[in-house]
Amino acid sequence: MARAASGQNITGAVFLATLLLWMVSVLFMIVINKRGKLLSVVGGFCFYQFANWVIRSWVSKDPLLVNTCVSLLHSSITSASVIFILVNELIRTGSHKMFEHSELVENTWPWAYPALCFSCGYFAYDQLDMLHYRLYSGWIPSILVHHLLLLVCFTLALYRNVTINYLILTLICETAFCLSAHEKSEKDGWYSRRKKQEGEGRMGTQLDHLHCSKACLTYSHYNQAYHRFLEVRKGCGVASGIVWDGRDEFAQHFPGY
Repeated sequence: MARAASGQNITGAVFLATLLLWMVSVLFMIVINKRGKLLSVVGGFCFYQFANWVIRSWVSKDPLLVNTCVSLLHSSITSASVIFILVNELIRTGSHKMFEHSELVENTWPWAYPALCFSCGYFAYDQLDMLHYRLYSGWIPSILVHHLLLLVCFTLALYRNVTINYLILTLICETAFCLSAHEKSEKDGWYSRRKKQEGEGRMGTQLDHLHCSKACLTYSHYNQAYHRFLEVRKGCGVASGIVWDGRDEFAQHFPGY
């Protein structure tokens, strides 16, 4: 256990150091080399950090839930941006030219550069958020490696202003994320845990209601029923997302009360 924790600390420190180096590089290009277009990277980072704060303040403080919500926000914005860029270019030049190799490598479609910068800012935000709340596991977490490679690839392309259109096309995969994120979170993420907590809360509410009703349970019966209720919870499916609701359902499982 101690070795695993130590390994995770080392991993976090390494990836945090690479992220800081990336940030210094971007700031150097903006301030020293006067690359004002790269301010969209900073704008993207600040925007998604602000979205994180809003969700954490008003929706939930669960780090995984907040991270998932911001990821969905990014995939939605990116998908809409990519579709807009492609449709706009299709209308402007036609399909016969827009997918030529020279067009994808040497030229840049309208709005493609700031869209790529904005997504780059998101990946930097997400890397920092996962490092801060340790939303990763293992010595070499694939998600952190994925974000690091994207940051390096995207920023090098932005610095040299090449292959921007190719990289915009790779962002189409964010549309697939929109479709699969809900299923994944419902299967093994925050959604199941939230439903489980909600189910337990409903159980306590129903017991409180019964305890205060005219057919009042004694204190010992109340505690006994509560513990029995928790014991059968897993067998009755509350852990998988089914929420208990109503005294009738309680009575079906505990006819003696």
